[in-house]
Amino acid sequence: PLQPLSSLRTRQVALGGPAGPQGALAPARALSVIAVRGLERVLCSEFALLRATLLGSPGAKEEAARHHLPAFIARAWPLLSSTETLACEALGTLCNLVAHSDEAKLSLLNEGGRAGAGSRASLVASICAMAVDGSAAPSVRALCWAIARSLASHADGRAALQRLSFAQAAVRALHSALRAEADDAALTGSLECLANWTFAPDGVASLLRTPSTIVASLEDILEGATHSNGRSLLLTRLLAGPSGKAARRHEVAAVAALVLRNIAQHPEGRAHVLSSERALPVLLAALSAPDPTARLAANASAALWGLLHKSAKAKAVMKSGPLVQALADAEGALRALAGDAAVVGRGGPGSVRERERRPYLDEALRNLSMTRAAILR
Repeated sequence: PLQPLSSLRTRQVALGGPAGPQGALAPARALSVIAVRGLERVLCSEFALLRATLLGSPGAKEEAARHHLPAFIARAWPLLSSTETLACEALGTLCNLVAHSDEAKLSLLNEGGRAGAGSRASLVASICAMAVDGSAAPSVRALCWAIARSLASHADGRAALQRLSFAQAAVRALHSALRAEADDAALTGSLECLANWTFAPDGVASLLRTPSTIVASLEDILEGATHSNGRSLLLTRLLAGPSGKAARRHEVAAVAALVLRNIAQHPEGRAHVLSSERALPVLLAALSAPDPTARLAANASAALWGLLHKSAKAKAVMKSGPLVQALADAEGALRALAGDAAVVGRGGPGSVRERERRPYLDEALRNLSMTRAAILR
């Protein structure tokens, strides 16, 4: 089902292809090319203005949804997808429209009360297809992933994506990205989409209904971010992305830990994660990663608590000497960081960083305190 709509690319090739006898159609083709390029410039300008207007404006989103902006983009998609620049402007506008707006999401998903039918459903299918298409431009793919991520946060959006088997496609895209078979857009986009997808119990349940490599992929990311496995050096470089910075590696790992935390909240998901021997060790290692934001520690500790507080099996495994000691060491290190944050003086960039980090440190310490209490019961 993940097939993109036809676009003007084929028509553009035809415009530049061989002419009829003696090139009789060449002038007409030249005029058509000029007209298309002129229209592209006008549309790009209009979409750029509309995209900026929609950014963070609930009132603008409401008005755009009321005036059926998604329907216009859907009907015009064969033209809008004719060039990368125009496609990016249209997709960026749609991305800003559906972000944090249930009304806008529904205006994209529902066509005359018929979910899953019509030009808007075809547009959603096209967006999903481009997200997982390795031959599409990275900028286009990143925007497609962002739209899918927004839709995954809404029940109707998940239903629409599920009809396209998109969650499973996202898991496959993540698996491929970790093996250097795809670009950075697939790694970040699929992971963030799965984070939104798994916030809801029905999202976790739909992932578990089919064979999935999701947990193994998430464990690979955590290993690569923490160097807990010598085989992860290549993966570490992949997670650092084009920038090559460790901070980006920890950012990706924080999202992976969040997905594990979401899965662990579901009874079947908890059992699925605990069936892997790597789950607890990689989460414990993530607690001690030198993440300057402490988001990784907060999410990893939440995943640990989710796995342990209702699982006698997990508690028994955690009571083994090495794991208990690793938990104690991580908690001690986080308490030391929290103490340092408390004595940082007012003002200056260091103080700002500490104020941003402190809520995540506090959350991590609360989760670890509850985890330790659960083990000792």
